[in-house]
Amino acid sequence: MNNDIALLVDDNQQYVAQFIQKFSPWLLKRHGLELLGKPSEREGSRYLRSKNGRRVRLLLVDIVLPVSVHPAIKLLRHVKERHPTIKRVAITGRAKRDAVWRIADEQLIDGYIDKGTTEKDDARARKEMSRVLSAPRKADLSASLAEAVRAYVQKNPDAAQKKIYSISGKPITLEEIAKEIEDRTEFGKKQERLIFGLTFRQWSRGRACK
Repeated sequence: MNNDIALLVDDNQQYVAQFIQKFSPWLLKRHGLELLGKPSEREGSRYLRSKNGRRVRLLLVDIVLPVSVHPAIKLLRHVKERHPTIKRVAITGRAKRDAVWRIADEQLIDGYIDKGTTEKDDARARKEMSRVLSAPRKADLSASLAEAVRAYVQKNPDAAQKKIYSISGKPITLEEIAKEIEDRTEFGKKQERLIFGLTFRQWSRGRACK
């Protein structure tokens, strides 16, 4: 039986071997994915172009600073344009989270994993991969979030025009927040991150990772 593929691209072969040892059986059992490792972005691109008859569902790419010139960014942009159905996850040990957010704002990734060696780090990685594989795209999530805010307003008419203090420090209505998120403005992205962060923490507390 030919399973779908989770493709890991990282030039640190020791890390690739450790990642495969830790997560390969889990990915196969939980998500039906065979985990393959490639040592470079070029090799990753070559595999994606090959007629291997295997569908890649998840791409895991190592990101290092400076992100603006790293070939991994070119790979992520290529996959977003040519293979839009593949979920993309950044793996980072040195890149700061604000750098990851910049990549996320370009909608190049669906999630990220911090490199780590503890059991808690491994649990977070499994949880993030499960979340990414089961969630819609980031753009779809933005639209869904705006829709959810409007649904709340519809059920609670008293809240429709009531202004609240947002992260900008200025009073704003929930409808205006929904519009900002939908339009992907800089303010909307920040507000979206805040709501997603709260939602993800609630999700992670309520869902055990087997």
